[in-house]
Amino acid sequence: LGLFLHYAFATLHDSQLVARLRLIVTQPTLYPRTHFARHVRAWRIHAFTAVQFVAVAVLVLLKLAPFGIAIIFPLGVLSVLIVRAALLPRVFRHDELGELDRL
Repeated sequence: LGLFLHYAFATLHDSQLVARLRLIVTQPTLYPRTHFARHVRAWRIHAFTAVQFVAVAVLVLLKLAPFGIAIIFPLGVLSVLIVRAALLPRVFRHDELGELDRL
């Protein structure tokens, strides 16, 4: 368990979600020169971050739920995929999603 926790905390600084969460409390003039900060407006970055944070929070809550609800965790993962494929392209432009969701 300790090794997994160490690995999780050691890789947090490389996470795009964590980087975008830090941008919420940073002035736009101080944004780093990352690809998405140069090409996407700040409020669009924050909106995408909010959607992604809510999705992660729902998945964590499903995972931590008691036995009866935790079994539907795979359906939660499937719903996140459906939201990404069907709903987000209606809210964000294709080029914005390409910049924000780049691997």
